[in-house]
Amino acid sequence: MTKLPAVHHRAVRALTFSPDGKYLASVGADNNNSIYIWDWESKTKLAETKGDVNKIYCIEWSSKTKGQLVTVGVKHVFFWTWTGGSIKRNRGLSGKVGIQTYFCHRFMDNGNVLLGSKKGQLVMYDAMTRTPKVVAKPHKGAVFALVKVKGGYITGGKDKFLRFFDNSFKEKWSLEFGSYVRSVNSDGTNIVVGTRNGEIYFVPESGASTVPEAVIAGHFEGEVWGLHVLHNTFLTSGEDNMVINWDMTAHKPLAYGKVSNLKKVPKTRRKYGVSTTSRFHPCKCARAVSMSPDGTHIALGRNDGKLAVLDAKSLKVMKVVNLNKISKRQIRNQKGNWIEAMSYSPCGKFLAVGTHGMVVCICEVAKDYECAVDFKSHNSVITHLDWSADSQHIRSTDKGYELLFFDVDAKDLKKSKHNPHATALKDLEWATNSCVLSWPTQCVWDTDMDGSDVNAVDVFNKQLVATGDDHGNVNLFRYPVLESSNEQIRHAGHSSHVTNVKFSKDGKYLISVGGGDKAVVQWRLKA
Repeated sequence: MTKLPAVHHRAVRALTFSPDGKYLASVGADNNNSIYIWDWESKTKLAETKGDVNKIYCIEWSSKTKGQLVTVGVKHVFFWTWTGGSIKRNRGLSGKVGIQTYFCHRFMDNGNVLLGSKKGQLVMYDAMTRTPKVVAKPHKGAVFALVKVKGGYITGGKDKFLRFFDNSFKEKWSLEFGSYVRSVNSDGTNIVVGTRNGEIYFVPESGASTVPEAVIAGHFEGEVWGLHVLHNTFLTSGEDNMVINWDMTAHKPLAYGKVSNLKKVPKTRRKYGVSTTSRFHPCKCARAVSMSPDGTHIALGRNDGKLAVLDAKSLKVMKVVNLNKISKRQIRNQKGNWIEAMSYSPCGKFLAVGTHGMVVCICEVAKDYECAVDFKSHNSVITHLDWSADSQHIRSTDKGYELLFFDVDAKDLKKSKHNPHATALKDLEWATNSCVLSWPTQCVWDTDMDGSDVNAVDVFNKQLVATGDDHGNVNLFRYPVLESSNEQIRHAGHSSHVTNVKFSKDGKYLISVGGGDKAVVQWRLKA
């Protein structure tokens, strides 16, 4: 593997190898969308230039004209000529086609360039005169993907269709997927299709009558925080209106459910609650998930501050409980008290919910999840909580770095209260270990970290401690972590902050979920 110098800012948006494989062209995500040309084997930068103030989405090297490249993007097509240390730019003419945004392009066998436009058109540019011509309109909506194959072209678009055209641009077959087709490639036999929903499919180039089973599937919007591990499966919930039951052995989803079935979501005058990149309404986003001990119910903590209870078999929503009004915060309408921490008691009678209203609610399962008692001792939003093994105590942490304990009276919940005597519970057995502030996890932070850098912890059998941090790392310690000099095994499997980690019941695996990368990773633990 070769690692080139980090010259780009923010991100690398596009790459292309020269036809002989000796050179690499890269496009950055800086203000000028800068273009660099490399001798990648020697890690030498050969040329650089400003791209355009508008985004560049794709770059392609010509196999006919030496040193010629084409870039496309927002309202532009550029023809580039690379000679020595300089790169010269010529703008493609708009002609009768007009100025358009293009998402993809490929060089044709005759040296001309075929582009996929935002308007759903295939536009051919003459490589010599740089003039355009519309040759087909295959999609209703943008053409996101385009690839040249033997006998024609394959396109994918916003209308969810994958289409195959011959060299005369006559459609031979098409296939409709469940979401936008964002990426397409081919190995000469099979077409690899990537959709906006985070799914990857293999489709024969000869076509298919139905969409095959996805080889990879997962979450695709916002961030993934919710994680609950069962015996051979585990649950995740995200900000894409999805809750997924995963098979640890087959490494694929067993079933999908929805966070909310609402077709018409409530209107909001302003954004409230959790900071997220998700385009889904807060009622369709869940950052906490837990399954009842008897395996009949799945509880979801939603971003609109409501608790949703699903039937575990059908994954259909059975009950929605509004916990917004049970709040210590003084805000108008109480709509932003989203839920981040949640867990069933080992006895299965209660569900503890920690909200961003700075309260811990105890909901009675037998009474339709009615909030029977709420603890308001915290002075900041609740981030983690655990039940004791005997279901008589709760510990919880908040963003103000408080670790508080509560006594739960199962016979009369109204008598449940905050227990200020932490030392009295020092030898208590806890059913789970998700609180980042606890005796066995007191030194899981690096010396250069602050308290918010560790997002999640878990403990297996008083032998191992796992953490997920803001730097994309999954860390493994020996239990307990009592000294800052304790060494950890660090793995960088995520490209964004790690939001949650959980050991499997048998300790063979560790599951981690990511925020910005929305990745679900299963790690194998070696003895």
